[in-house]
Amino acid sequence: MCYFTTSTNIFKNLATEEYFLRHLKNNILLFYCNTPSVVVGRNQNIFKEVNVEFCKYNGVHIARRRSGGGCVYHDLGNLNISLITSRKEWNKTRLLKCIRNALQKEFHLPIELSERNDLRLLDRKVAGSAYRITAERAYHHTTLLVEADLWSLEQALQHSGKFAIDTKATESVRANVCNLRQYKSSLHMIDICRAICKEWYLENGQHVVPNHEYFVWLDNETTSHWPELEAEYEYLKSIQWIWGEGPNYRLRCRLFFGWGYLDLTLQVERGNRIVGVDINSSSGIPYQLFESMIRALIGVHCLGNVLSNKVTEMSRLEATNYGEQFHEIAKWFLNNLPNE
Repeated sequence: MCYFTTSTNIFKNLATEEYFLRHLKNNILLFYCNTPSVVVGRNQNIFKEVNVEFCKYNGVHIARRRSGGGCVYHDLGNLNISLITSRKEWNKTRLLKCIRNALQKEFHLPIELSERNDLRLLDRKVAGSAYRITAERAYHHTTLLVEADLWSLEQALQHSGKFAIDTKATESVRANVCNLRQYKSSLHMIDICRAICKEWYLENGQHVVPNHEYFVWLDNETTSHWPELEAEYEYLKSIQWIWGEGPNYRLRCRLFFGWGYLDLTLQVERGNRIVGVDINSSSGIPYQLFESMIRALIGVHCLGNVLSNKVTEMSRLEATNYGEQFHEIAKWFLNNLPNE
């Protein structure tokens, strides 16, 4: 069965994928498009992979998927395709071979499958791979660049340089990319979907009817009746999953103010909880006040609003003579770290 979701919400579409993996037994080919989003792999560090500031000011969602692999950019010019099968039937090239064959046959595109298991058009990457394998089921999903905004892709996937991050998290492998429409401008997303569905049915020995709609439209009205999907949707968009699931990391940065600077280091464990803080400063603020701030930050979640509130409360109780300075520190946390 082939489905195309009408939702363009990254969290809803990832939840649909997971629902099909867990609750359906048959093989499914799923298509979806998302509004601008950056999606990191399960074991990646967002600060290391994403220009968080660019995403914040340009309305780009940041999401974490359940599969591994590298960071990708989605928008409405990017076709996402997921093949969900039993574990026994799964293999890492089946989906990409189907897409390659469809694009070659229907549109005469010189698409090739690389040794890294991605699709390339004239040696530029147009689709990658990520996988999720459970005891009985598995999926392979890919992002196919049709007419994506490549400038936004490049900006969103560049580390901003504001923070130095030390981590053992999975790092993305960068590659030169292009859109399919750069080679053939007459391509349309829906025609590509139909071609891939047709190829999928042919490869699986199923009867193909000419000019037939090969996939089922899946709308929000239908998925709203699946409580397990709705629960997964709520979880995948939660701050704890997005920011708390990645491996341990150390964040280092220098904060500049009119009254001096702070060299700040935060040691953060999985779950996004701060377990270590180090501060060096040329501000003239007594160091015992920074020691109080360190104690206030240990054990809390590394979220801008949480740290801002802790610093504000600490300064109100212990640092009334330096209220303006600590107010600026609190504001920096609020503006530069993720918030609930």
